[in-house]
Amino acid sequence: MSYHDQPEMTDEEADKIYEECLLAVQEDNRALAKELGVSSQCAYDVAYLRTRHRWSEELEKDLIKAHADGVEVNICDFGVTSETQQAIMDAIDAAMKEINHD
Repeated sequence: MSYHDQPEMTDEEADKIYEECLLAVQEDNRALAKELGVSSQCAYDVAYLRTRHRWSEELEKDLIKAHADGVEVNICDFGVTSETQQAIMDAIDAAMKEINHD
């Protein structure tokens, strides 16, 4: 059966799946916070950082220290430098050239 052949999901079914996912994320976050010995917010930020290309052990340690020191962290920008921004732009340019056969 293909995706398009699936019956439509009801709002109640979607809400149930959303709640299950949310509970799983919260459970994973509690486990990570316990493992690292950090706050829940710090654990969420560490989990997010681990999904980013800029992640490194050193950057993760800097993030944990920033939280411990009470520094307000914008995780979306944390660890982003002009060099990492340039690397991203270079990668996008290279991908576009490949797509366009330039």
